[in-house]
Amino acid sequence: MVLYVGDGRGVIPKRGNRVVVVESPFSVIKARALGVRVPVVATFGAKVGAGQIDVLKSFEDVIVWADDDPAGRTMERKLVNGLYNRSRVFVVNPDDGMDLGDYDTAESVEAKIAAAVHAADKLVEWNQGAVNDRRTRRGNTADRRKGLVLPRR
Repeated sequence: MVLYVGDGRGVIPKRGNRVVVVESPFSVIKARALGVRVPVVATFGAKVGAGQIDVLKSFEDVIVWADDDPAGRTMERKLVNGLYNRSRVFVVNPDDGMDLGDYDTAESVEAKIAAAVHAADKLVEWNQGAVNDRRTRRGNTADRRKGLVLPRR
């Protein structure tokens, strides 16, 4: 189990019992260099283990800031699903193709963190997407009646 905290000692700061989780240690380094006030830790990639989730459960607020790519979205889902019933979890909606390390000021990073949505909104979004995917694959009843979708064989 590894979380990179960028303090040289490997101690996760408990300031305010709030933490931002990112994929890359370079994003942690960038956050520290910019002077971001919220503690930032990295998972060393999109693969998140049970041990990492267990450590993060000790925080009241966990803000997930995944990369804007398929692996990042998988990490985001795993963290939200593993934490939402133990911590208040929020998710940063990344700008297209950007992660925390792509921002140039602490203010812009902290603004993205402040705009994070509650994980419950993400769960609804993901569940709605799954329902729409199923409807698209098989068509809804009205579309089948109208002949817009071929029946499955």
